[in-house]
Amino acid sequence: MAERYSRIYTLPGNLYSESAPILIVAGALLKDNQTGKMLAQLKMQNLDERIVTGISLNFVLFNAEGEQIGEPFAYQFSRISLEENSFFGQKEPIILPAGEIYSYQVSIQNVILSGGKVWETKNTWKPLLADTSIADIKQKLADLRQKEAEEIAKELEEIQRLEEEKERKAKIKRTEKKKARKKTFAIICTVIALLVVLLVLLMPKPEKSELLSELVNSSWQHHSYYKDIDWDYKETIKFVDDENIILVIDSSKSQVKHSETPCSWKFNTISSEKAKITVKSNSGTTYRFTIFFQCENGEYKISKIVQPQQYSDDVYYRVR
Repeated sequence: MAERYSRIYTLPGNLYSESAPILIVAGALLKDNQTGKMLAQLKMQNLDERIVTGISLNFVLFNAEGEQIGEPFAYQFSRISLEENSFFGQKEPIILPAGEIYSYQVSIQNVILSGGKVWETKNTWKPLLADTSIADIKQKLADLRQKEAEEIAKELEEIQRLEEEKERKAKIKRTEKKKARKKTFAIICTVIALLVVLLVLLMPKPEKSELLSELVNSSWQHHSYYKDIDWDYKETIKFVDDENIILVIDSSKSQVKHSETPCSWKFNTISSEKAKITVKSNSGTTYRFTIFFQCENGEYKISKIVQPQQYSDDVYYRVR
């Protein structure tokens, strides 16, 4: 009985590429005598401690004269689970696209490892040197993994440093913005204060005629109580018109009752809060008073009238 498969070509054993997690242990080119199809059969070994979940292969096909047939042929094993030191592929023949194939070259383009790590290369796969052992390859892979782990740790440290630097700059920026807001607020407050002062300065001062019209028909009265003697001295000023007042004196000691003395008066100085006036009686006596007033609802009201010489504890005054 004729054999189902004929071996056409055999790959050199133990093909390997620098840092690859997979070793191509053996390979052959088979012909299916029943169908006439050409098959590639490979035996691969996982040398990495991580599980292999996918392998991408690349085949270059040749005819009897050693000439390349068409473009390279790509093939992929997916959804596999190849643990360390385990073998794969010897029971998974690959159907090649061309009919008259006499040999081929194969390379592994990339390997997908557990954790999503992908190894890939475009280097040529060559037989291992006689002095290279599987143990040597595994040690180099372990060294590479250690180096990769250190590089990842450095990258993470750098990322963390950059994040901290970013946060530090953001904090400085927030602080600067806060200072800027405070500065702006202070400037605004200063401007508002200056505007208020300017507004006060620009507000019209009470004119003499405005103040006099409010003073007319008002009066002021003060009492003097002297501690050493029993003397109630009361003095009242009544504003008659713009130029005249009546000075009323009532003294319990001198028994002067309701003495009314017509007087004239005039402004010496005037501001928004007070005015100084000079009162001259018909007898020639001169009195000086300071009138304190305030504006409420558009009307001036007297709050206090004093004589400069009467700022003492035993002199009491009030406005009525």
